[in-house]
Amino acid sequence: MSDLWILAGQSNMEGYGKMRDVESPSPNIRSFAHGDCWKIAEEQLHWLPDALDDVHHPGIVDEALEKARSKYRLERKTGSGLGLTFAKAVSERVGIDIDLLPVAQGGTTMSQWSSELKHLGGRSLFGAMLRRTRLALDSGGEIRLRGLLWYQGESDANPEFSPYYLDKMVKFIDDVRAELSYPQLPFFLVQLGCWNNDMLGGDPFSISWDTVRNAQRMIPDIVPHTAVVPAIDLELEDGIHIGTEGLKRLGRRLANVAVNRVYGRQAPTGPKLKSVTKGDGFIRVSYDGVSRMLITPDPAGRVSGYSLSFGDNMPTTNPIYRSYVDPENPSDVLLFVEQPITSDLKLYYGEGVFPFCQLADASDMAAVAFGPVDIH
Repeated sequence: MSDLWILAGQSNMEGYGKMRDVESPSPNIRSFAHGDCWKIAEEQLHWLPDALDDVHHPGIVDEALEKARSKYRLERKTGSGLGLTFAKAVSERVGIDIDLLPVAQGGTTMSQWSSELKHLGGRSLFGAMLRRTRLALDSGGEIRLRGLLWYQGESDANPEFSPYYLDKMVKFIDDVRAELSYPQLPFFLVQLGCWNNDMLGGDPFSISWDTVRNAQRMIPDIVPHTAVVPAIDLELEDGIHIGTEGLKRLGRRLANVAVNRVYGRQAPTGPKLKSVTKGDGFIRVSYDGVSRMLITPDPAGRVSGYSLSFGDNMPTTNPIYRSYVDPENPSDVLLFVEQPITSDLKLYYGEGVFPFCQLADASDMAAVAFGPVDIH
């Protein structure tokens, strides 16, 4: 018996970490490769030119496709992802073989993943995912579908698409579950990471990234059997892709959630925002789901990443002159401000395209980004 996990989304799920110090293969972790064949999983998992579905290499056929495949194999220097680390961590802790189904495609939007395109079959991402999932389940021996890991959102984090992200994501989850006849299919999302861009707080694209992150944060409150795991604190390989070590950490974070939510074992699920309340000259940010205590790597104990906005003004860190984890309640962060905490004050954690956030708990489960939220 083995459990199948789908790896879907865009490039950070596809994997763009450099091929150094990559996760080593394991004999009990398989991948249903893009040529529709089973093999021992090894980095890199996604080889899109090998895919049998046209959506992964549109308009490239015959000799041109063979040349593209050869070129890809010779020139690709990146490709490590989170899937193999996730699978090994789950397998080691639960004692079951894990199978992976790589179907991610870099640069794709929620509209491109829409179920409304499934009639196109392998010329659509939704259709290709369904075909490969069903074939994997039919050809993999004694195998059961266990869940879907999703990392996508960068291509929707713009003023045109971001307002519709939440509705599209909810519909996508419902449609995948309906098509696979699995109404409680576990669906674990990665919250949008960072983009090394010089946009300022309040810029339309910064607002769009906040909109997508907030939508992802709210999914578990709207859709049962879902969870969100942050990537906002992980180092980048380039301007927008997470590096190899960061992807390994992300894989372990997702494994923690899966071990807890799917396999019913004791495992951390990560700090989630509980409340934001005002005190006498300070703001208290309280979290649920903290493993032992919140931790910041700053030697002075400062917690970075929080910012405030007043009315329609741009978010700024300036009002916060001191911040630290409450030693008497280490699931809370205290933010000290000099000016009155008025009703138009809003709080963010991880605002904009390239925030500096490092807050996590003792199990390296990062705090979820949020904002704007009211202060009560």
